[in-house]
Amino acid sequence: MSGSETGSPRGAGGGTSRRRAGLAAAAALTLLLVGVLWVATQGQRPAGPSATLPTGSAGPTASPSVASPSTGTPTTPTTPTTPTASGGTSASTARPSARPTDVGSPGSRTVTTAGIGELRVGMSMAEGIVLGIATDRDQGCVPWALSPLGQERYPGVVASFREQGLRALATKDRRYASYSGVRPGDTLARVRAVYGDRLTAVPLDDAHWLSAAEAALPSPDAPTWGRTALAVDEGGAALVFLPDDDAPDRVGHLLVTRVDGGRYRPIYAC
Repeated sequence: MSGSETGSPRGAGGGTSRRRAGLAAAAALTLLLVGVLWVATQGQRPAGPSATLPTGSAGPTASPSVASPSTGTPTTPTTPTTPTASGGTSASTARPSARPTDVGSPGSRTVTTAGIGELRVGMSMAEGIVLGIATDRDQGCVPWALSPLGQERYPGVVASFREQGLRALATKDRRYASYSGVRPGDTLARVRAVYGDRLTAVPLDDAHWLSAAEAALPSPDAPTWGRTALAVDEGGAALVFLPDDDAPDRVGHLLVTRVDGGRYRPIYAC
């Protein structure tokens, strides 16, 4: 009897080996494909930030600036003005002194080389009468003087009217001041500081003043006779700062007068 007729099929062991080898190859192929897909997936992930800071300069470093409040344009801060060593402020912050605005007006308190308000040295008596500030009535000592209206407008002012007109005028009232702000009672040092080289030194003596009498200003009998006055002389029209009899280093009177033949006119009073 043949072996094939014992009950075992022919070639059964060889087929089982072939099936096992195929399964192993399929598994290996599957693992290979999975590995390829994994590598591809890792290559598509976004790159993270570099842990290394860039070297070298990335451009000039911007320095801080101050923005203008109106335009936003950077500006350079300005240095504040500081007081000067003398305790005042610098020239850029110094406040300019106010100038008088009443020159030539009725009741003015500003004294110039021309006069005070409507009172102008050289004006005629007729002009003063028309303005109502002068009178030709006999006043006793001085026949021509300020009228009641003139005295009201210009209290403390002595006016010397003559037939030739107003010859001179003077005041020692501190309500009056020169155009540059010097008043009776101010020091002569302040006069020099205010006017500087505009001043002319005028000795109080016969060589510099016309025939001065006892009742004149300046007077030869005054304690200040022989001292020196200071004048702003504008071609013969003069404002003279006369020293005070009791305090010669201070201004006693503001005298508005004229120069005749190189000598100054005094003012005559009672």
